Amino acid sequence: MTQSSVKVTRSNEVGGLQGTAQNLGASLGTALIGAILLSGLNSAFTRTVGANPKVEPQTKVAVEAASRTGVAFVSEAQARKAAEASGLPSSEVDAVVGDYVTAQIDGLKAALGALGVLGLLGFAASRRIQNHPLAGDETDETDETDETDETDETENEEIVKN
Repeated sequence: MTQSSVKVTRSNEVGGLQGTAQNLGASLGTALIGAILLSGLNSAFTRTVGANPKVEPQTKVAVEAASRTGVAFVSEAQARKAAEASGLPSSEVDAVVGDYVTAQIDGLKAALGALGVLGLLGFAASRRIQNHPLAGDETDETDETDETDETDETENEEIVKN
């Protein structure tokens, strides 16, 4: 789309810029959605554990304190192993792991919701992209490389004659 808006002589330049912008956008988008996912997981986990009557108050305080440094996105089995290693009784382990699994789903929903909103904003922003060449920069079908090619052919003919 952007390459068709410039002269043929500048299409390589524009193609490089377009590729760079796509790579940068993909990297920043992935980082942003990942941050939203982990933030959603962290807040949902502390919220669900805090509201769970099966979890003892001291465990709620420990989860709250631990979540200040962040929560890792791990499997249910890894969460269960970590809860058991911390010395929780089996009923609390089940409750905390259940809350963690619920928090994972909530975090994923938040990230996908944010992705949808960002996608809609991107569509709205793309409506402002011009669909015609800028004034004074009309696309020129003849490019400078054609003239260079003719000069090179003339020089090559002279070299062959000598």
